[in-house]
Amino acid sequence: MFDYNSLYLVQLALTGYMPVRLYQYRCHRQDFPIRLWRHGFVTAAGWSLLFHIWVLCMSQAMEQFPVIAAAIPLMVTESITIDIFLLEAANVYRKLKTFQRVNKSGAVASMSTAGTLDTNREAPKVPSAARYLACLLTPAASILFIAVNAIVLQAIPCLVLFSRHQGLAFLPASECTNNAVHRGCVNLIIVVICKGVVSLLLAAFISFCLSGVQDSTGTKSGLKRVAVSYLLSYALYLVLTTLFGRTALSATNADVFGNLLILGFHAVFHFAITEPVVRAKRFAAESSPETYQDIHPFLSVPKWFDALYQHAITECNAENLLFWKSVQECDNGTASPIKRLSRIRSSRSLRRLGVKSDQPQMQFIYNTFIAPGAPLEVNLPADVTVSLHAYFKGLAGPPDACSLSTTQGSASSILNSSVYTDAVNAIEFLIAQDILPRFRSTAAGKAAWAEYEASRIERMALDSEVTPTSVAAEKVPHPQRGTSMPVVLEMN
Repeated sequence: MFDYNSLYLVQLALTGYMPVRLYQYRCHRQDFPIRLWRHGFVTAAGWSLLFHIWVLCMSQAMEQFPVIAAAIPLMVTESITIDIFLLEAANVYRKLKTFQRVNKSGAVASMSTAGTLDTNREAPKVPSAARYLACLLTPAASILFIAVNAIVLQAIPCLVLFSRHQGLAFLPASECTNNAVHRGCVNLIIVVICKGVVSLLLAAFISFCLSGVQDSTGTKSGLKRVAVSYLLSYALYLVLTTLFGRTALSATNADVFGNLLILGFHAVFHFAITEPVVRAKRFAAESSPETYQDIHPFLSVPKWFDALYQHAITECNAENLLFWKSVQECDNGTASPIKRLSRIRSSRSLRRLGVKSDQPQMQFIYNTFIAPGAPLEVNLPADVTVSLHAYFKGLAGPPDACSLSTTQGSASSILNSSVYTDAVNAIEFLIAQDILPRFRSTAAGKAAWAEYEASRIERMALDSEVTPTSVAAEKVPHPQRGTSMPVVLEMN
């Protein structure tokens, strides 16, 4: 007779790749498409799923493993995993819809070749549900939601079932195959499945709501496959155990169904963790470090910037370009940000997004792109983000356009603006390594990049013909990459 205990141990050993993938997921948190998710929550879901598989394997492989030691951890970890995927599906939906609203309203930056804000465009009304969703998806609210669900919908029903089925709690888990206690075990499984089905149907509904968004990121398909894998695994397990339980559920059948369920969990882990890591590695391998030197002059030409921006819209991944554009507009001294943000439609749109329009331009950029929970939060290295949070903590305003002062107004209180240069340089590097390679693989991207290369070669040829004396005589200033914003000390 086949030894299923050994098979469970093999299944346990096969999970050895999961910690490696979770570590890689954490290391690639800045890469596309992983950064669309809150990597901390998804990593927690991966560890919860891994622990769930371990408990399931050990409860079946060890003969004296008590039911209560298996049931409560299994139900709680299952609840945590499903809730995190549900919250992340809602968070992705919120982020993509927020970007679409900002893009349609034109409140942040106009992508026209004129390079100025378009405040005359009618701002779409933001539904109240979207604002409530943003409040519910804060880290604290998400953790509270997960904890309440795990306790109220999983742990408490589990304890109630144990109280109703006397002696079930401390029986070996393998005894659940006996008809005498089978119904109690099936009831525990039904509690898990009912809660899981409701949660995953909500996630599938959110994924359906994203049907109007082009899936260049692979996020929609990943959400659907995670939901389908969960639903199929549990639906198959529930149907088979219920059918066989009406007669006599043999230990062999239970072991077969248990191993099928574990394979379903491996599929969930693959779609949620492994596949994004593989995609991120592939995108990183396709990137060329040399393009970083070209990204600033390429983005400085409006028609090439617009072409890249139109591609970014299809990915709902244009916040980095909007940040870069906003910084360049302020750096170049275009129209006063206070005047540009004073029109009614633009102000209303920004208020709906939680951005104050009476801030100076750099504070406005911080509130829109950098602050925690910003409507278009860009993905910066952790050290740069911490420095920027400290940098803007003492700002007071509004000073003159594109200038900064601190609350104290003394030389000792002026913050070092080099952190802002670091942020711009990091965003340029991210654009060059992330979206630019995918853009260059499209027909429009190939044409734009070929035109840029031709103009660069032509410019180099012209520069080689210019004598050093003429260069010294002209002294034409050239815009530098990632120039920092001026810091003004107000003297009273």
